[in-house]
Amino acid sequence: MANKILVPCLVTFGAVLLGLAVWASVDKGRYTPIYKPIQCTSPSASIPVDLAHVLGHGLNATMTVTMQCTNPNPYKVVMGSSEQGSGGTFLVPNLTDFSQPPIRAGDVTFPQKMVLAPTGEGSSEIAESAILTAAFIKESMPYILSHNKTFPAYMRLSIKADAYAKFMFVTKEKMDVLPQKSCGFYLALTADNKMLNIVPPMVCRNSYTEMEEAVGGLDTTEGPIGFVDNLDPTEETLASLEHDVGVGSIIVMCVGYIACALLWIGAVVRCISYSRIAKSALGDKQEESKTVTVQV
Repeated sequence: MANKILVPCLVTFGAVLLGLAVWASVDKGRYTPIYKPIQCTSPSASIPVDLAHVLGHGLNATMTVTMQCTNPNPYKVVMGSSEQGSGGTFLVPNLTDFSQPPIRAGDVTFPQKMVLAPTGEGSSEIAESAILTAAFIKESMPYILSHNKTFPAYMRLSIKADAYAKFMFVTKEKMDVLPQKSCGFYLALTADNKMLNIVPPMVCRNSYTEMEEAVGGLDTTEGPIGFVDNLDPTEETLASLEHDVGVGSIIVMCVGYIACALLWIGAVVRCISYSRIAKSALGDKQEESKTVTVQV
C-alpha cells in the first residue's frame, strides 16, 4: 500500500516544486530591468504678481505645484512628506552674474506623501515659497525683459523615497532610493505682467552643475508639456534589491527544476520497478496454476 502511495506523492511534490520554479522565473522577469523610469508630468503653476508693487516692495509668495506620476515598476514606491523627511530649497540664479552662487529664495515643502502602487499612479503637491527683495528684482529686470520675460529657477530636493518589493513570498524594503536632486525650470511673466507661470518642462539632475547646463538648453517660450526629465534613482541605490531578487530567483529555480526532475525520475523508476514486480508475480501465479493442473 505504501508503495502505491509513493509514486503519486513524488509526482505531486515534483509538480509543486516545478510550479515554484516557474513562478520564480516569471517574477524575475517582472524585475528585469530592476527599474523603469517613473514618469511625472511637468509641473504647472502660477503666481499672481503686481509688477509695480513687486518692484517697490519685493516678492513674497507661495507657489503650489501639482504633479501626476506613473510607476511602471512591479514594486511600490513611497515619496514621503516634509514630516517624513522630504524637503528642499528654492533658488534663483544671480541674473546679473551667473558665475556667482544662486540666491536662496525660499523653501520647498511636501505637504503630503505620494504612494505609487506597483504599475499605479499617484499625485503630489510641492509648495515653494519665494521671497525676493525689490533691489534684486530691479537688478534682474534687464535680463528678464531681454529673455522674453523669462528667467530660470532652481530647486535642491531631498526626497525621502522608499521602495517596497514583493518577490514571491518575500517582501523587501529599500530605503532612500532617490538621491538628492537639483531641478530647474523657467518662470515667465505673462504679457500683462500680472502672472508668473512655470514654463515646462522641468529637468532634474544628480548635481547642480549638470542641472544648470540642462536648463540652459531648454526652450523658454513654448516648451513641451511632457514629463519631468530624470527624477530617477541611480543604479547604485537599487543594486541591493536587484541582487536579492537575482539570488533568490536563482536558488528557487535551481532547487525547483532539479528537484522536480529527480522526483519525477524517481517516480518513473518506481513505476518500472512496480511493473517488473507485477509481471514477476503474474508469472509465478501462472507457474503455480500449471503445477496444480498437472497434479490433478
